[in-house]
Amino acid sequence: MGGETIAPMQGMILIVTPSTSGPQCAELIGKALNQPAKLVTSLRQAIASIRNEEYRVVVMDEDLFETSPTTAAGITELSEGAVMVFLNFGIASSDRVVREVKAAICRRERDEATARHSAALQLQGELGNDLTGILVSAQAALKVPDLPPAVQERLSKLYEIARKLQLRLQTGSSV
Repeated sequence: MGGETIAPMQGMILIVTPSTSGPQCAELIGKALNQPAKLVTSLRQAIASIRNEEYRVVVMDEDLFETSPTTAAGITELSEGAVMVFLNFGIASSDRVVREVKAAICRRERDEATARHSAALQLQGELGNDLTGILVSAQAALKVPDLPPAVQERLSKLYEIARKLQLRLQTGSSV
């Protein structure tokens, strides 16, 4: 691990474990992610913390999850939007905990980037379809006989604007 850090994230980190390695893990995770890490030792404390603060990452001891699955599931629901990491602190070294948290964050960031890219492609397709409709309508309107010159000029400008937008969408430029 050698002091490696990843990009700072928004929000704090909550570590939920009664393990004696908890304080060391909290310190290492906080340093590795350059964010404050709060340690609590019970599910009840975790619920209180989540109700009072917004956490970007929640690292939960698997043993707590197994002893009280309903309460632990409630923590997962309350932590909506947080990266959830479940580890067995009894057998995981602090370095492994840090690696697992970093890997979970990277997966989340990759998933979010993929979702943003898909949404952008969908929007680009929808805008392209709408612009095609505007272009076809403007062309048809320009063919109407005896259009007043002012209307013809406005339709021509509308057509040109729509064509420029369509070209920008096709080349991937920002609209």
